[in-house]
Amino acid sequence: MKTSITLRKRTVRKIREAAKRVVCSVLLVGMFFTGSGAPLMAAEGIWILNNSGNWTGTPANWQGGVIPNAAGDIAIFRNDITAARTVTLNAPITLGGLSIGDLLGGSAFTFGGTSTLTFDNLASNAFINKFGSALDVIASTVGVGMTSATDFNIFTGSFDVNGAVTGSGNIIKNGAGSLTFRNTPGFAGNFVLNFGTLNFSGASGAASTQLGTGTGGISLLGTGRQDLAILGLRSNGPAADGTVVYGGNNDVIVSGGATINVDRNFDAAANDRVNHSLDNLTFNGGILRVTSGNSHRLTFTGTTMLNGQTNVIEPLGNGTATLANITLAGVIDDGAATSNLTKEGSGRLAITNTANTYGGITAVKNGVLQLGAGATLGGGRTYVNGGVLSVADTATLNGLSGAGGVALVGQLGISRYSLPSIGYSGSAAINGANPVNVSVPISGMVFGVDGVTGTTSTNAADIDMSAIGSGSQRVWLGNVVGFDRTYTGTMTNGASGD
Repeated sequence: MKTSITLRKRTVRKIREAAKRVVCSVLLVGMFFTGSGAPLMAAEGIWILNNSGNWTGTPANWQGGVIPNAAGDIAIFRNDITAARTVTLNAPITLGGLSIGDLLGGSAFTFGGTSTLTFDNLASNAFINKFGSALDVIASTVGVGMTSATDFNIFTGSFDVNGAVTGSGNIIKNGAGSLTFRNTPGFAGNFVLNFGTLNFSGASGAASTQLGTGTGGISLLGTGRQDLAILGLRSNGPAADGTVVYGGNNDVIVSGGATINVDRNFDAAANDRVNHSLDNLTFNGGILRVTSGNSHRLTFTGTTMLNGQTNVIEPLGNGTATLANITLAGVIDDGAATSNLTKEGSGRLAITNTANTYGGITAVKNGVLQLGAGATLGGGRTYVNGGVLSVADTATLNGLSGAGGVALVGQLGISRYSLPSIGYSGSAAINGANPVNVSVPISGMVFGVDGVTGTTSTNAADIDMSAIGSGSQRVWLGNVVGFDRTYTGTMTNGASGD
Protein backbone atom coordinates (compact mmCIF):
# COMPACT_ATOMS: atom_id res chain seq x y z
CA MET A 1 0.00 0.00 0.00
CA LYS A 2 1.46 3.33 -1.05
CA THR A 3 0.97 6.46 0.91
CA SER A 4 1.49 9.78 -0.81
CA ILE A 5 2.27 12.96 1.10
CA THR A 6 1.65 16.33 -0.41
CA LEU A 7 4.05 19.09 0.72
CA ARG A 8 3.33 22.71 0.41
CA LYS A 9 5.59 24.74 -1.93
CA ARG A 10 7.08 26.72 1.00
CA THR A 11 8.16 23.49 2.73
CA VAL A 12 9.76 22.09 -0.45
CA ARG A 13 11.70 25.34 -0.92
CA LYS A 14 13.07 25.16 2.67
CA ILE A 15 14.18 21.53 2.22
CA ARG A 16 16.03 22.40 -0.98
CA GLU A 17 17.81 25.38 0.67
CA ALA A 18 18.89 23.24 3.63
CA ALA A 19 20.27 20.59 1.26
CA LYS A 20 22.32 23.23 -0.56
CA ARG A 21 23.82 24.45 2.73
CA VAL A 22 24.87 20.89 3.65
CA VAL A 23 26.53 20.33 0.26
CA CYS A 24 28.39 23.67 0.48
CA SER A 25 29.62 22.85 3.97
CA VAL A 26 30.95 19.47 2.81
CA LEU A 27 32.72 21.11 -0.13
CA LEU A 28 34.28 23.79 2.09
CA VAL A 29 35.58 21.19 4.52
CA GLY A 30 37.07 19.18 1.66
CA MET A 31 38.68 22.26 0.16
CA PHE A 32 40.15 23.94 3.24
CA PHE A 33 40.59 21.41 6.04
CA THR A 34 43.80 19.79 4.84
CA GLY A 35 45.89 20.01 8.01
CA SER A 36 47.55 22.75 10.04
CA GLY A 37 48.94 25.45 7.77
CA ALA A 38 48.38 23.44 4.59
CA PRO A 39 47.06 25.33 1.57
CA LEU A 40 44.17 24.51 -0.73
CA MET A 41 43.99 20.81 -1.70
CA ALA A 42 47.67 20.22 -0.84
CA ALA A 43 49.15 16.77 -1.36
CA GLU A 44 51.52 15.25 1.20
CA GLY A 45 54.04 12.82 -0.21
CA ILE A 46 56.09 10.57 2.09
CA TRP A 47 59.30 9.07 0.68
CA ILE A 48 59.69 5.42 1.72
CA LEU A 49 62.60 4.19 -0.40
CA ASN A 50 65.80 3.18 1.44
CA ASN A 51 67.83 3.73 -1.68
CA SER A 52 68.58 6.36 -4.28
CA GLY A 53 65.86 7.04 -6.80
CA ASN A 54 63.96 9.44 -9.04
CA TRP A 55 61.43 11.91 -7.70
CA THR A 56 58.88 11.26 -10.43
CA GLY A 57 57.97 8.24 -12.54
CA THR A 58 58.14 5.62 -9.79
CA PRO A 59 55.08 5.83 -7.50
CA ALA A 60 56.44 2.96 -5.38
CA ASN A 61 59.07 5.36 -4.00
CA TRP A 62 56.28 7.20 -2.23
CA GLN A 63 53.78 6.00 0.34
CA GLY A 64 50.48 5.31 -1.39
CA GLY A 65 52.00 6.44 -4.68
CA VAL A 66 51.40 10.13 -3.78
CA ILE A 67 54.09 12.17 -5.56
CA PRO A 68 54.14 15.81 -4.36
CA ASN A 69 54.69 18.30 -7.16
CA ALA A 70 52.46 21.36 -7.01
CA ALA A 71 52.27 24.69 -5.23
CA GLY A 72 51.45 23.97 -1.59
CA ASP A 73 52.42 20.29 -1.70
CA ILE A 74 54.60 18.88 1.09
CA ALA A 75 57.39 16.34 0.60
CA ILE A 76 58.58 14.33 3.62
CA PHE A 77 61.95 12.55 3.63
CA ARG A 78 61.98 11.22 7.20
CA ASN A 79 62.45 7.48 6.64
CA ASP A 80 65.32 5.46 8.04
CA ILE A 81 68.12 5.26 5.47
CA THR A 82 71.14 3.03 6.04
CA ALA A 83 73.54 5.02 3.83
CA ALA A 84 73.73 8.33 1.98
CA ARG A 85 70.97 8.56 -0.64
CA THR A 86 70.48 10.74 -3.73
CA VAL A 87 67.01 11.80 -4.82
CA THR A 88 67.18 12.81 -8.48
CA LEU A 89 64.93 15.61 -9.67
CA ASN A 90 64.22 14.15 -13.08
CA ALA A 91 61.57 16.82 -13.70
CA PRO A 92 60.91 20.34 -12.37
CA ILE A 93 59.44 20.10 -8.86
CA THR A 94 57.31 22.64 -6.97
CA LEU A 95 56.65 22.39 -3.23
CA GLY A 96 55.14 24.35 -0.41
CA GLY A 97 57.22 22.51 2.16
CA LEU A 98 60.07 20.02 2.55
CA SER A 99 60.80 17.95 5.66
CA ILE A 100 64.12 16.11 5.64
CA GLY A 101 66.33 14.03 7.93
CA ASP A 102 67.36 10.41 8.40
CA LEU A 103 64.93 9.10 11.01
CA LEU A 104 67.22 6.86 13.04
CA GLY A 105 70.78 7.59 11.92
CA GLY A 106 73.07 10.25 10.51
CA SER A 107 72.97 9.44 6.82
CA ALA A 108 72.53 12.27 4.33
CA PHE A 109 70.04 13.07 1.60
CA THR A 110 71.30 14.77 -1.57
CA PHE A 111 68.88 16.27 -4.06
CA GLY A 112 70.51 15.92 -7.47
CA GLY A 113 69.58 16.04 -11.12
CA THR A 114 69.41 19.02 -13.47
CA SER A 115 65.91 20.35 -12.85
CA THR A 116 64.64 23.18 -10.66
CA LEU A 117 63.18 22.85 -7.16
CA THR A 118 60.74 25.72 -6.60
CA PHE A 119 59.27 26.71 -3.24
CA ASP A 120 55.75 28.08 -3.65
CA ASN A 121 53.25 27.87 -0.80
CA LEU A 122 50.69 30.21 -2.36
CA ALA A 123 49.73 32.87 0.21
CA SER A 124 51.79 31.37 3.07
CA ASN A 125 55.51 31.02 3.73
CA ALA A 126 57.07 27.89 2.30
CA PHE A 127 59.30 25.91 4.64
CA ILE A 128 62.21 23.48 4.89
CA ASN A 129 62.33 21.54 8.17
CA LYS A 130 65.76 19.93 8.60
CA PHE A 131 66.31 17.29 11.31
CA GLY A 132 69.23 15.05 12.24
CA SER A 133 72.99 15.53 12.42
CA ALA A 134 73.78 14.92 8.75
CA LEU A 135 74.85 17.43 6.11
CA ASP A 136 71.94 17.33 3.64
CA VAL A 137 72.54 18.95 0.26
CA ILE A 138 70.84 20.47 -2.75
CA ALA A 139 73.41 19.82 -5.48
CA SER A 140 74.98 22.53 -7.63
CA THR A 141 73.17 21.23 -10.72
CA VAL A 142 69.73 21.85 -9.18
CA GLY A 143 68.22 25.31 -9.53
CA VAL A 144 66.36 26.62 -6.48
CA GLY A 145 63.41 28.96 -7.10
CA MET A 146 62.11 31.12 -4.25
CA THR A 147 58.59 32.07 -5.32
CA SER A 148 57.38 32.31 -1.71
CA ALA A 149 59.21 33.61 1.32
CA THR A 150 60.70 30.46 2.81
CA ASP A 151 61.48 29.52 6.41
CA PHE A 152 64.66 27.45 6.49
CA ASN A 153 64.13 25.72 9.84
CA ILE A 154 67.49 23.99 10.20
CA PHE A 155 66.95 22.56 13.66
CA THR A 156 70.12 20.45 13.79
CA GLY A 157 72.96 19.49 11.49
CA SER A 158 73.73 21.38 8.29
CA PHE A 159 71.95 22.10 5.02
CA ASP A 160 73.87 23.22 1.93
CA VAL A 161 72.21 24.89 -1.05
CA ASN A 162 74.79 24.66 -3.82
CA GLY A 163 72.53 25.34 -6.79
CA ALA A 164 71.75 28.75 -8.28
CA VAL A 165 69.06 30.54 -6.26
CA THR A 166 66.49 32.66 -8.11
CA GLY A 167 63.17 34.28 -7.30
CA SER A 168 62.22 37.04 -4.88
CA GLY A 169 60.79 35.25 -1.84
CA ASN A 170 62.81 36.14 1.27
CA ILE A 171 65.06 33.53 2.85
CA ILE A 172 64.43 33.29 6.61
CA LYS A 173 66.88 31.27 8.70
CA ASN A 174 65.57 29.66 11.90
CA GLY A 175 66.83 26.78 14.04
CA ALA A 176 70.20 26.15 15.70
CA GLY A 177 71.74 24.36 12.68
CA SER A 178 73.81 25.71 9.81
CA LEU A 179 72.59 26.85 6.36
CA THR A 180 75.08 27.56 3.55
CA PHE A 181 74.54 29.18 0.13
CA ARG A 182 77.12 29.06 -2.65
CA ASN A 183 75.33 30.66 -5.61
CA THR A 184 73.00 33.63 -5.02
CA PRO A 185 73.79 36.27 -7.72
CA GLY A 186 70.37 35.78 -9.34
CA PHE A 187 68.38 35.94 -6.09
CA ALA A 188 66.13 39.04 -5.84
CA GLY A 189 64.90 38.56 -2.27
CA ASN A 190 66.41 39.42 1.10
CA PHE A 191 67.94 37.43 3.95
CA VAL A 192 66.71 37.27 7.55
CA LEU A 193 68.69 35.48 10.26
CA ASN A 194 66.80 34.76 13.48
CA PHE A 195 68.78 31.85 14.91
CA GLY A 196 71.66 29.53 14.08
CA THR A 197 74.23 30.07 11.33
CA LEU A 198 73.77 31.48 7.82
CA ASN A 199 76.86 31.10 5.61
CA PHE A 200 77.81 32.48 2.20
CA SER A 201 80.72 30.58 0.65
CA GLY A 202 82.44 32.30 -2.26
CA ALA A 203 84.22 30.61 -5.13
CA SER A 204 87.90 29.88 -4.58
CA GLY A 205 90.13 32.70 -5.83
CA ALA A 206 87.25 35.09 -6.56
CA ALA A 207 87.73 38.80 -5.83
CA SER A 208 83.98 39.33 -5.51
CA THR A 209 80.93 37.42 -4.34
CA GLN A 210 77.44 38.51 -5.37
CA LEU A 211 74.73 38.20 -2.73
CA GLY A 212 71.84 38.87 -5.11
CA THR A 213 69.83 41.82 -6.36
CA GLY A 214 67.52 42.40 -3.41
CA THR A 215 67.48 45.78 -1.68
CA GLY A 216 66.60 44.90 1.92
CA GLY A 217 69.98 43.50 2.92
CA ILE A 218 70.82 40.85 5.48
CA SER A 219 68.88 41.29 8.72
CA LEU A 220 70.45 39.83 11.87
CA LEU A 221 67.63 39.60 14.42
CA GLY A 222 69.20 37.52 17.17
CA THR A 223 67.81 37.54 20.68
CA GLY A 224 69.61 36.66 23.88
CA ARG A 225 73.33 35.95 23.53
CA GLN A 226 75.18 37.35 20.54
CA ASP A 227 76.59 33.93 19.61
CA LEU A 228 73.19 32.42 18.80
CA ALA A 229 72.74 34.11 15.41
CA ILE A 230 75.89 33.90 13.26
CA LEU A 231 76.42 35.28 9.76
CA GLY A 232 79.37 33.54 8.12
CA LEU A 233 81.26 35.16 5.22
CA ARG A 234 83.47 32.39 3.89
CA SER A 235 85.73 33.23 0.97
CA ASN A 236 89.38 32.76 0.06
CA GLY A 237 89.60 36.04 -1.80
CA PRO A 238 92.04 36.45 -4.71
CA ALA A 239 95.20 36.03 -2.62
CA ALA A 240 96.62 36.31 0.87
CA ASP A 241 96.25 39.89 2.20
CA GLY A 242 93.74 40.54 -0.61
CA THR A 243 90.15 41.80 -0.50
CA VAL A 244 86.93 40.06 -1.45
CA VAL A 245 84.01 42.41 -2.12
CA TYR A 246 80.47 41.22 -1.43
CA GLY A 247 78.37 42.90 -4.09
CA GLY A 248 74.66 43.31 -4.65
CA ASN A 249 72.49 42.90 -1.57
CA ASN A 250 75.39 43.62 0.79
CA ASP A 251 73.97 45.81 3.59
CA VAL A 252 73.69 44.40 7.12
CA ILE A 253 71.00 45.33 9.65
CA VAL A 254 71.62 44.36 13.28
CA SER A 255 68.82 44.27 15.85
CA GLY A 256 69.66 42.50 19.12
CA GLY A 257 72.60 40.14 19.49
CA ALA A 258 74.48 38.67 16.53
CA THR A 259 77.90 37.54 15.30
CA ILE A 260 79.64 37.96 11.95
CA ASN A 261 82.40 35.42 11.30
CA VAL A 262 84.88 35.80 8.41
CA ASP A 263 87.13 32.99 7.22
CA ARG A 264 88.27 30.89 4.24
CA ASN A 265 85.66 29.06 2.20
CA PHE A 266 84.58 25.48 2.89
CA ASP A 267 85.71 23.80 -0.31
CA ALA A 268 89.30 24.70 -1.16
CA ALA A 269 90.41 26.70 1.85
CA ALA A 270 93.39 28.97 1.17
CA ASN A 271 94.83 32.45 1.82
CA ASP A 272 95.35 34.28 5.10
CA ARG A 273 94.54 37.84 6.24
CA VAL A 274 91.84 38.39 3.61
CA ASN A 275 89.64 41.47 4.03
CA HIS A 276 85.88 40.85 3.56
CA SER A 277 84.18 44.05 2.35
CA LEU A 278 80.48 44.89 2.84
CA ASP A 279 78.63 48.17 2.26
CA ASN A 280 76.35 49.72 4.91
CA LEU A 281 75.78 48.72 8.55
CA THR A 282 72.51 49.67 10.24
CA PHE A 283 72.68 49.16 13.99
CA ASN A 284 69.28 49.17 15.71
CA GLY A 285 70.83 48.55 19.12
CA GLY A 286 72.34 45.43 20.66
CA ILE A 287 75.69 43.66 20.42
CA LEU A 288 77.57 42.79 17.24
CA ARG A 289 80.39 40.32 17.79
CA VAL A 290 83.00 39.83 15.06
CA THR A 291 85.12 36.68 14.90
CA SER A 292 87.61 35.43 12.33
CA GLY A 293 89.73 32.50 11.25
CA ASN A 294 93.13 32.54 9.56
CA SER A 295 93.49 36.26 10.35
CA HIS A 296 90.66 37.26 8.03
CA ARG A 297 88.90 40.53 8.81
CA LEU A 298 85.75 42.56 8.04
CA THR A 299 85.26 46.09 6.67
CA PHE A 300 82.09 48.14 6.21
CA THR A 301 82.88 50.71 3.52
CA GLY A 302 79.50 52.49 3.57
CA THR A 303 77.59 54.37 6.25
CA THR A 304 77.24 52.97 9.74
CA MET A 305 73.87 54.17 11.08
CA LEU A 306 73.39 54.01 14.85
CA ASN A 307 69.63 53.83 15.37
CA GLY A 308 69.73 52.24 18.82
CA GLN A 309 70.58 54.12 21.97
CA THR A 310 73.29 51.61 22.91
CA ASN A 311 75.32 49.94 20.17
CA VAL A 312 78.08 47.53 21.23
CA ILE A 313 80.72 46.23 18.82
CA GLU A 314 82.65 43.28 20.20
CA PRO A 315 85.53 42.08 18.00
CA LEU A 316 87.33 39.08 19.41
CA GLY A 317 91.04 38.62 18.89
CA ASN A 318 92.46 38.29 15.38
CA GLY A 319 95.18 35.72 14.67
CA THR A 320 97.37 38.68 13.66
CA ALA A 321 97.20 41.13 16.54
CA THR A 322 98.04 44.16 14.39
CA LEU A 323 94.88 43.62 12.29
CA ALA A 324 91.45 44.94 13.20
CA ASN A 325 88.78 42.25 13.12
CA ILE A 326 86.35 44.98 12.01
CA THR A 327 86.86 48.37 10.35
CA LEU A 328 84.20 51.05 10.02
CA ALA A 329 85.49 53.02 7.04
CA GLY A 330 82.41 55.06 6.18
CA VAL A 331 80.67 57.85 8.06
CA ILE A 332 79.16 56.87 11.43
CA ASP A 333 75.85 58.71 11.78
CA ASP A 334 72.83 58.59 14.07
CA GLY A 335 70.37 60.95 12.40
CA ALA A 336 70.69 63.43 15.29
CA ALA A 337 69.58 60.76 17.78
CA THR A 338 72.62 61.12 20.10
CA SER A 339 73.36 57.40 19.96
CA ASN A 340 76.30 55.83 21.81
CA LEU A 341 79.00 53.46 20.59
CA THR A 342 80.73 50.99 22.91
CA LYS A 343 83.83 48.95 22.11
CA GLU A 344 84.03 45.62 23.93
CA GLY A 345 85.87 42.38 23.22
CA SER A 346 89.55 41.51 23.29
CA GLY A 347 90.16 42.32 19.60
CA ARG A 348 90.65 45.49 17.59
CA LEU A 349 88.02 47.85 16.08
CA ALA A 350 89.30 50.42 13.57
CA ILE A 351 87.46 53.67 12.81
CA THR A 352 88.98 55.59 9.92
CA ASN A 353 86.49 58.22 8.71
CA THR A 354 87.23 61.88 9.35
CA ALA A 355 83.62 63.10 9.21
CA ASN A 356 81.69 60.98 11.73
CA THR A 357 78.54 62.71 12.94
CA TYR A 358 76.99 60.58 15.70
CA GLY A 359 76.27 62.62 18.79
CA GLY A 360 76.64 60.20 21.70
CA ILE A 361 79.53 59.03 23.82
CA THR A 362 82.19 56.50 22.83
CA ALA A 363 83.34 53.96 25.42
CA VAL A 364 86.39 51.71 25.12
CA LYS A 365 85.88 48.93 27.67
CA ASN A 366 88.19 46.21 26.38
CA GLY A 367 90.63 45.48 23.58
CA VAL A 368 91.75 48.23 21.19
CA LEU A 369 89.88 51.05 19.46
CA GLN A 370 92.22 52.11 16.66
CA LEU A 371 91.75 55.49 14.95
CA GLY A 372 92.95 56.31 11.48
CA ALA A 373 94.69 59.61 10.79
CA GLY A 374 92.27 62.45 11.46
CA ALA A 375 89.42 60.12 12.40
CA THR A 376 86.68 61.59 14.57
CA LEU A 377 84.36 60.06 17.15
CA GLY A 378 80.97 61.09 18.57
CA GLY A 379 80.02 64.48 19.86
CA GLY A 380 80.00 63.18 23.42
CA ARG A 381 82.95 62.31 25.61
CA THR A 382 85.25 59.38 24.82
CA TYR A 383 85.81 57.10 27.83
CA VAL A 384 88.79 54.75 27.98
CA ASN A 385 87.74 52.37 30.72
CA GLY A 386 89.60 49.07 30.59
CA GLY A 387 90.81 49.13 26.99
CA VAL A 388 93.18 50.99 24.68
CA LEU A 389 92.58 54.04 22.48
CA SER A 390 95.28 53.79 19.80
CA VAL A 391 96.38 56.49 17.34
CA ALA A 392 99.14 56.93 14.76
CA ASP A 393 99.52 60.67 15.37
CA THR A 394 98.94 63.03 18.28
CA ALA A 395 96.79 65.41 16.22
CA THR A 396 94.05 62.80 15.98
CA LEU A 397 94.07 62.21 19.73
CA ASN A 398 94.31 65.90 20.60
CA GLY A 399 91.42 66.59 18.24
CA LEU A 400 89.24 64.30 20.35
CA SER A 401 90.35 66.09 23.49
CA GLY A 402 89.22 69.35 21.97
CA ALA A 403 85.76 68.03 21.01
CA GLY A 404 83.85 65.93 23.53
CA GLY A 405 86.96 65.28 25.56
CA VAL A 406 88.81 62.08 26.45
CA ALA A 407 88.35 60.64 29.96
CA LEU A 408 90.79 57.99 31.17
CA VAL A 409 89.29 55.73 33.84
CA GLY A 410 91.35 53.42 36.04
CA GLN A 411 89.87 50.27 37.58
CA LEU A 412 91.42 49.62 40.98
CA GLY A 413 89.09 47.00 42.47
CA ILE A 414 90.09 43.86 44.34
CA SER A 415 89.02 41.52 41.53
CA ARG A 416 90.16 43.74 38.64
CA TYR A 417 93.12 46.09 38.36
CA SER A 418 93.32 47.81 35.02
CA LEU A 419 94.90 51.07 33.92
CA PRO A 420 93.63 53.03 30.92
CA SER A 421 95.97 53.07 27.96
CA ILE A 422 96.73 55.32 25.02
CA GLY A 423 98.38 53.39 22.19
CA TYR A 424 100.79 54.92 19.71
CA SER A 425 101.85 53.44 16.37
CA GLY A 426 103.31 56.56 14.80
CA SER A 427 106.90 57.38 13.86
CA ALA A 428 107.02 61.03 14.94
CA ALA A 429 108.79 61.80 18.21
CA ILE A 430 106.67 62.56 21.27
CA ASN A 431 108.01 65.75 22.83
CA GLY A 432 107.06 69.26 23.83
CA ALA A 433 106.34 70.19 20.23
CA ASN A 434 104.24 67.07 19.68
CA PRO A 435 102.60 66.28 23.04
CA VAL A 436 99.91 63.80 24.05
CA ASN A 437 97.18 65.97 25.56
CA VAL A 438 95.20 63.85 28.01
CA SER A 439 94.40 64.19 31.69
CA VAL A 440 96.07 61.39 33.64
CA PRO A 441 93.74 59.93 36.32
CA ILE A 442 94.83 59.34 39.90
CA SER A 443 95.40 55.66 39.06
CA GLY A 444 97.95 56.60 36.41
CA MET A 445 97.92 55.40 32.80
CA VAL A 446 99.90 53.36 30.27
CA PHE A 447 101.38 54.83 27.12
CA GLY A 448 101.45 51.74 24.92
CA VAL A 449 103.71 50.97 21.98
CA ASP A 450 101.44 49.75 19.19
CA GLY A 451 101.75 48.45 15.64
CA VAL A 452 99.02 48.25 13.01
CA THR A 453 100.71 46.67 10.00
CA GLY A 454 102.31 43.35 9.22
CA THR A 455 102.63 40.36 11.49
CA THR A 456 105.38 41.88 13.65
CA SER A 457 105.81 45.37 15.01
CA THR A 458 108.78 47.65 15.71
CA ASN A 459 108.44 51.24 16.93
CA ALA A 460 111.42 53.58 16.77
CA ALA A 461 109.80 56.89 17.78
CA ASP A 462 111.64 58.86 20.48
CA ILE A 463 109.39 59.41 23.50
CA ASP A 464 109.73 62.12 26.14
CA MET A 465 107.50 60.93 28.97
CA SER A 466 107.10 64.48 30.30
CA ALA A 467 105.12 65.33 27.13
CA ILE A 468 102.48 62.70 27.88
CA GLY A 469 99.43 63.86 29.80
CA SER A 470 98.79 66.58 32.33
CA GLY A 471 98.94 66.32 36.09
CA SER A 472 101.42 64.70 38.43
CA GLN A 473 100.19 61.10 38.19
CA ARG A 474 102.43 58.32 36.99
CA VAL A 475 102.62 57.26 33.32
CA TRP A 476 104.06 53.86 32.42
CA LEU A 477 105.53 52.91 29.05
CA GLY A 478 104.17 49.54 28.03
CA ASN A 479 102.85 47.30 25.32
CA VAL A 480 99.45 47.40 23.65
CA VAL A 481 97.66 44.10 24.24
CA GLY A 482 98.06 41.35 21.65
CA PHE A 483 101.73 40.48 21.33
CA ASP A 484 105.16 41.84 22.17
CA ARG A 485 106.37 44.84 20.18
CA THR A 486 109.99 45.85 19.73
CA TYR A 487 110.86 49.40 20.81
CA THR A 488 114.13 50.81 19.41
CA GLY A 489 113.66 54.54 20.07
CA THR A 490 114.99 56.71 22.87
CA MET A 491 112.84 57.21 25.95
CA THR A 492 113.36 60.17 28.28
CA ASN A 493 111.92 60.01 31.79
CA GLY A 494 109.62 62.72 33.00
CA ALA A 495 110.49 65.03 35.85
CA SER A 496 108.79 62.69 38.35
CA GLY A 497 110.73 59.68 37.11
CA ASP A 498 107.88 58.19 35.05
